[in-house]
Amino acid sequence: MLKTISKIGLVAAGALTLVSAFARNANAQNVCDEKVKEEVAKLLADPLIVQAPGSKEALALEAKIAAKYSVCAADSVDVGKVPPEQAGKFCGKLSHLGNATYEQMRCCGYDPRKQMFACPVDILKPVGFGPPPYPGSYENVLTCVEFGGVYQPVAYDRVHLANNTSSSDIPVWEFAVLASAQGRLKALPLNGKTLQARSILSWGFTPKGCYDTPYWGNSIDYQIRLDP
Repeated sequence: MLKTISKIGLVAAGALTLVSAFARNANAQNVCDEKVKEEVAKLLADPLIVQAPGSKEALALEAKIAAKYSVCAADSVDVGKVPPEQAGKFCGKLSHLGNATYEQMRCCGYDPRKQMFACPVDILKPVGFGPPPYPGSYENVLTCVEFGGVYQPVAYDRVHLANNTSSSDIPVWEFAVLASAQGRLKALPLNGKTLQARSILSWGFTPKGCYDTPYWGNSIDYQIRLDP
């Protein structure tokens, strides 16, 4: 999977308060609303994608769906305009902020002994993820580490979720994506060295690479340390 992602990348009070502060303006609505997100979830439930995730054919279909809904990129927020007090609630630097009204990832960490990344994901709405229990949809997280001034993929995984039907209350559910280190990072010695990392949360679509800017989700840049 990591090799596929890398190749594609070369080719191509609390969480609710935090999210509301990122709206492009207080009275504006997102270009791609809940109805659109559910439409995308339905298209991503195509058997080609569900049965062979990460395959060349599945990624090609994802790309076609993403192109159809390219207008959703307009919901991204200029991270340079995020107030410091809000940006400070993310660990490290907020490097991309797409539509974060449904999900967001505020922090990630790395366990060098277990060679495992952990990225909690806040789920902020009960719908927008596809019908339960399946097919639902996925929160994807690609993690990259900087080598020679260029980010390279080192870990990828995803977590399944679906619409909530058990309560009408405004939710804040916590999911997490756990991903094992691969490639160059896995081979490094545990010598206390600090490395720059980037994790990209992308709802629905497999991240295209270390510089992807997903429609729904965000990315953060932070430091990891290879302690023994």
